[in-house]
Amino acid sequence: MFILHHILKKLKSLYIIFNFLKTKSMSDNEDPIFKKDKKQKQTQQQPTKNLQQVEKLQVFYCGNCSFPLEYCELSKNPIQCKSWLEINNKELFAKLYPVIVQEQQQQQAPAPQEQQQQEKPAKKKRVKVSESLQVKIRIKQRTQKKHITTIEGLQNHNIDLKDAQKKMSKKFGCGSNLNGEIIELQGDLGDLLEEWIPVEYPQIKEDYLDIKQK
Repeated sequence: MFILHHILKKLKSLYIIFNFLKTKSMSDNEDPIFKKDKKQKQTQQQPTKNLQQVEKLQVFYCGNCSFPLEYCELSKNPIQCKSWLEINNKELFAKLYPVIVQEQQQQQAPAPQEQQQQEKPAKKKRVKVSESLQVKIRIKQRTQKKHITTIEGLQNHNIDLKDAQKKMSKKFGCGSNLNGEIIELQGDLGDLLEEWIPVEYPQIKEDYLDIKQK
């Protein structure tokens, strides 16, 4: 009986010690000093993780001078380095030398006049028609900068000449005059009339137009 009592007393003391240690560990976790130490340890571990996530930089070397491409200017012959890069890697060449690429594009681009000539469709061969159906358009040069365009033959297609004169003057914003059966317009309007007359007067086909420059 005495031994059993002694064992129970020992167990009770162990139980008290266990509860004491448990409460102490919980209080340590709530302690601000303990929290600071824990945060410092976490922050010290973060840089190592970030370093692992950093991607490796890819370095490209020149096949001419064996330098990295960014240092080709320091080589003995940087012009050959540029030509090598342009042939072997056009994308990197465009990134490293954008000014040279722009100049090349500007040189290759056609001039505005050449571009307009390329865009203009080839003119169709006109079918020969009788003179009674022809509408004669003549461009006469008065001075170095001034021209007069005359239109003759509209009356043969049942067109009122005064009405046609007003329409043309309004359409092209130019001075006009009716001289007998000939309409006179200020300016070189041959190309514009070639497109406008068949649309405005469908009875006059494009083949009926006879355009000449004097």
